[in-house]
Amino acid sequence: MGYNNNEHLNIFHHYSQNGSIPIENNISRGLAIVFQEYPTFLLMFLNKIGSQIDEHKEAITIDGEYYVNFQKRVSDFSCPDNIVGVSLTAKKGLGETWNNTQNRETTDDPITDISIEFNDTIIIIEVKRTDEDCNGQLKEQISKIIDDNTNVINAHFTWTDIIEMLETYHSIASKEDRIIDDYYHHICYCFPQWCPVKNLANISDFDINAQEKRLNVLINEYNKNHSLPLKDYIDISGEFDSVSELHVWISEKNNNSSVVKFGIWPSAIKSQYWEFINKSTCNFLNEGVNKQINNMDTSNCVYVRIYDTHGRPKYSISTFGITSKEKYTQFCEKIIGRWGRNNSKSSWDEFYNIIMNSSYVPTKNRQNFKEYFEKNLMPSNMNFFNAILSCEIISELSYKEAQNIDKNGAFDKFITDYIRNMESIVEDIH
Repeated sequence: MGYNNNEHLNIFHHYSQNGSIPIENNISRGLAIVFQEYPTFLLMFLNKIGSQIDEHKEAITIDGEYYVNFQKRVSDFSCPDNIVGVSLTAKKGLGETWNNTQNRETTDDPITDISIEFNDTIIIIEVKRTDEDCNGQLKEQISKIIDDNTNVINAHFTWTDIIEMLETYHSIASKEDRIIDDYYHHICYCFPQWCPVKNLANISDFDINAQEKRLNVLINEYNKNHSLPLKDYIDISGEFDSVSELHVWISEKNNNSSVVKFGIWPSAIKSQYWEFINKSTCNFLNEGVNKQINNMDTSNCVYVRIYDTHGRPKYSISTFGITSKEKYTQFCEKIIGRWGRNNSKSSWDEFYNIIMNSSYVPTKNRQNFKEYFEKNLMPSNMNFFNAILSCEIISELSYKEAQNIDKNGAFDKFITDYIRNMESIVEDIH
């Protein structure tokens, strides 16, 4: 039986009066339970501490029983020979700030988040679900437990480290386990930003959050490799005359499986584009083109796009039902141009009325534009905008094909091939 993703059946899921996301107490308690119930996982944790320290490694070797505590006051501890202060946060690198951090006093008898006692060693874990530097708080807790003869060791973990350890544990476990599996899925569900970025080949067909994180990394890498602006899409307006931008995103199909979509925008739409827009699908059969591109299903959608005076796209309005070249040309003549806030011939009010009364703009899109116009455009500092008709050419790549491309490290080449192929097709229409 596969894992049930219904969070309400997860034993770590909690309810609160205001529906807030879990706070440190809840995820700390869950981690304490995992440490208590799974000695092998605790050993993995101790080994990771050992990889961060140069001496006193014998202090983190369990010889006999161990005890896990949750929210224990420092006054309840006896002074140990060794104490390990562990900061657990969402931010990397906090271990480097330990020596330069001053104690931060909170109360006379502070409460620790998680503590583990064995032999003559105490591990104190201070938990934060943010980037907050908690070393000062941790040092203050330790100072109230130790004496001059205690060896003090410090280590730092991120929540991504914990998730990776849970994944490793799961990979070596002989069978599925409800407690550790629920804890893993619970923190991934509540804090997807903590999950490590994996290759698409290692992400299931239904894990949309992990897929989107990986795609964002691939887009950033492409922009860096090609010295393009670092945006959440691929801005190629400075590289080509006929195509301006490429968006890549994950979408769910009817069976809830994933597909990767590529949406490329020609730089502008002119009357001769009608022959292309009128096609519901395109077969990319250019000689030498990647076969995976040839097999992609492709469709088109005409948009009214608003640009600021610097040429940056600000808003897009999808259209539907432009079924003839004559209608298309007439709509072009109405929309394309420079619109001024108070122009007598081409005012914003006139543009607004064209969109709101157009049979080519679906009702929902008209309402969305109305909200944008009133809440964003009118209060803005803009006095002019340019409107054009543009066409987003949307191609679908099966998730299996995307996995193979990423597995082979070929996403950069695939995107380049796709852009050049689409540019060639758009150029042919000119």
